[in-house]
Amino acid sequence: MGASNFFAGVTAMAITLGAALGGITTAHAAAGHAPTVIANARTVVSLTFDDGWEGQADAGKVLDRHGVRGTFFVSSGVIGRPGYLTRTQLRQLSSAGHEIGGHSVSHPDLVTLDSEELARQICKDRSTLLSWGFKVRSFAYPFARTNEQVERQAQSCGYNSARMLGGLESRSDCKGCGFAEAIPPSNPFHTRALNQHDASWTLQDLQDAVARAEQVGGWLQLTFHHVCDVSCGELSITTKQLDEFVGWLTARSGSGGTIVATVGDVIGGEVRPVADPRGLLPVPLAPGVNGVRNAGLEESTDGQLRCWSQSAFGRHDSRFTVSTAGRNGSRSSTITVNSHVSGDAKLLQAFDLGSCAPSVAAGRQYSLRAWYSSTAPTQFTVYLRNRSGAWSYWTSSPQFGRSSSFAQAVWTTPRIPPGANGISFGLGLASDGTLTTDDYELYDSVGAPPVNLPGAPPKRGVNAVKNPALEQTDDGGAMRCWSTYSYGKNRVKWSVTEGEDGGRASTVTITHHSDGDAKLLPTLSLSDCAPGVKPGRTYSLRASYKSSAPVQFVVYRRLTTGEWKYWTASPHLHPSERFERAEWTTPEVPKGTDAISFGLSLFSKGALTTDDYAMFDSLGAPRP
Repeated sequence: MGASNFFAGVTAMAITLGAALGGITTAHAAAGHAPTVIANARTVVSLTFDDGWEGQADAGKVLDRHGVRGTFFVSSGVIGRPGYLTRTQLRQLSSAGHEIGGHSVSHPDLVTLDSEELARQICKDRSTLLSWGFKVRSFAYPFARTNEQVERQAQSCGYNSARMLGGLESRSDCKGCGFAEAIPPSNPFHTRALNQHDASWTLQDLQDAVARAEQVGGWLQLTFHHVCDVSCGELSITTKQLDEFVGWLTARSGSGGTIVATVGDVIGGEVRPVADPRGLLPVPLAPGVNGVRNAGLEESTDGQLRCWSQSAFGRHDSRFTVSTAGRNGSRSSTITVNSHVSGDAKLLQAFDLGSCAPSVAAGRQYSLRAWYSSTAPTQFTVYLRNRSGAWSYWTSSPQFGRSSSFAQAVWTTPRIPPGANGISFGLGLASDGTLTTDDYELYDSVGAPPVNLPGAPPKRGVNAVKNPALEQTDDGGAMRCWSTYSYGKNRVKWSVTEGEDGGRASTVTITHHSDGDAKLLPTLSLSDCAPGVKPGRTYSLRASYKSSAPVQFVVYRRLTTGEWKYWTASPHLHPSERFERAEWTTPEVPKGTDAISFGLSLFSKGALTTDDYAMFDSLGAPRP
């Protein structure tokens, strides 16, 4: 296909969804005659900036001072996140004449994606940038990774060109490859460029690259990432060095000499119609269908679990391993956290556009389920994907108690907010400990399969509390069927102390308190540790305690969906220097409840010791 026919053809037609999936066969068509702006230039330099890092706003100001324009390749899914450019900054760059190019939605390795996810990543990125008002003609491959399928897809999504890295000779790379790309390039969807700039480059290195290109004439693309002056990392250039280089570069420009131009102006061509990616987006889950891919963690490539990613933030040491012993199969995931100060570590569905992350519908609720064993409390953390393909934290479940054997965590989300169409969730550790997870599930709450709930209401006169005297321990030395819980701004310390009749008791000490509480509870899980109850009945709760501050019973109830929720609390009980017996009768158990968990709560600075818990059906309960 000739150059003029190529551009005339694609601008006269909308790129259909079929083209986005199937590609266009002439991906190596010539780019056409050089636009007028560069027609008389012997050497053209393009200053390109990848990923949309926030410091690139300063790069735009540097270029503005020297009257030149750059190309900013951005991933639309990160715009507005901490550390990245905002949409306002992008508009300011565009208004100043700089080119905004595409770089995929979430910066994956495009070569590894299936055809639908590939189309979504490239087409959705471009459609989002166009919807923001930018004239998007140029693309850059994340990680400089491509193949023929990726190149065809970039063309099918309406781009006029796509940039690689490498293929040109630099100070130490690609000897004999030539010093500049041709104008027009032989393959506009695999344009050659110098390897990316890093902090080891000097001003002289940049100047030498331009001087070498001038020896042969043609096109030189320079690629930058972080632009800043303090602790910028390996892929960085200081604003001072960038300013000196651009000043030197513009001094060389002139008729018939070297000029600076954007990638779009070098390649030329109109802004093409965008391939509509909406038809490629997965539909929300049907009732009763598990939306988690590779739910049993059995599928992996090069040791990486397919469709899962490891996530950790904050100050702690975390380690992720794949165990050869799963709950029902050959694999499970184990997270170990040490030296915890802040943050958490968790396994999540990959943040993609639908090949791995489950799709959801606004206004619906979803049942999240996973099996786990843990030496510390754990909880679901949930992220949502918006219409632009960007991911952000949404919410977290209540905590589930530690368990020495596999127990199931179940929680139903709030209603999905407007604009969200994808979800990613996982159980995490936010303290020192070890967490093993397996067999994840996600269902639309309407039509979700029932949860197999253990436990039965206690017989009259029988104490329903397991390990009521706290004497039995599991393999890790923790009290069997009991877990510690706290929330709010307070400093809590737990210890095992002497009980009322000798043996073991649990003591919690709060040394600094702003809000919240701390309590020992029968483990909140789907094990049989929590006492079973019958809706409509009342129950007598009892425990021995001594405390330097007021305390109260707090009660949680397990719904028949498997979800735990706070239910109620008793009146305050006075402090006591010696063990005394606390007793309180609950209100009638609400419908839809099959178990409760209760304990005495300390909600101020002080110390509380508890022992000898009991729960009886109030009809036939023995006298306190």
